[in-house]
Amino acid sequence: MRKTVSFFIFALFAINSCTVDYDIPKISERVPDRIVINGFLTPMETVKIAFGVVSQADGGYVYRAANGVKVRLTEDGNVVYDGICEDTLLTLDYQPKTTARYRIEASLDGYGTASAETSIPEAITGKIKYKGKTSQFYNENLICYLYDCENYGKNNQSALYISYYTKSEGDTLMEINSLYSKDLLIDNLNRVGGMPILDEEVGSLYFDNYMRIKRNNIPLIDTLVFAPEYAFGDGVVRLLTAGDDYDTYMRTFYEQTLNVGYDDISGAFVRLVHVYSNVSGGYGIFAGYNEIFNEIAGYEENENNF
Repeated sequence: MRKTVSFFIFALFAINSCTVDYDIPKISERVPDRIVINGFLTPMETVKIAFGVVSQADGGYVYRAANGVKVRLTEDGNVVYDGICEDTLLTLDYQPKTTARYRIEASLDGYGTASAETSIPEAITGKIKYKGKTSQFYNENLICYLYDCENYGKNNQSALYISYYTKSEGDTLMEINSLYSKDLLIDNLNRVGGMPILDEEVGSLYFDNYMRIKRNNIPLIDTLVFAPEYAFGDGVVRLLTAGDDYDTYMRTFYEQTLNVGYDDISGAFVRLVHVYSNVSGGYGIFAGYNEIFNEIAGYEENENNF
């Protein structure tokens, strides 16, 4: 796979997705071969960090996964891991801590040393109630209400992301891609219009994958009303509190997908958006977030605390 660095960085993040801008070199410039670090940290999961390298080839750039990377990971200055990652993915039986500060350094012969720092924000909490119901196969006017948000205004709480998942066999979660709401506090970046009205309470505008509420708007929430377009059986509402690095990466990544589309990164007239990277001496993203889940039975009106 050979692309210019501009296209490559977007393609790499698209594969791995799940802001201070950095400058992407012009094609005519020779840049050093560099390490790529990709990792999201959350207290809900153990550590998983992927490594790769970018090198110049035939006037473009090529990416490959990398093993044998020397890695040092610290938490508030204390060493969590210091050694050689023999695989392309570093997996540790260790769960990151809320409010902790993390630093990673990765080096490989011929590719120099890359480093990044991030922290994990405290989770924003709230209450949710819902009415209507779902059937085994589809949404029967299920409406969700988020209210009484608390624990906001803390350090590194950049935004709140709300998403909805349907439970399938084996409790596997399937994300619902369209969330309807007409609340003006929600960021417009991924808002889509032109659809029939799903319900008078939520209108005809929906949000692609998630609803984002920036930090300044969270204290203004009274009752945020939303509904998944498709919701069959039991469901889960996810509240994700994004740290600054995670939020800026997600926003710039989405802006890039708007320009080139999810499946086509070869358009000749695309205005490229610099996808945010906080990795010094390399490429990639190293970011923290926190999250809380609330299960919805989906068959009767209910109220639960997150």
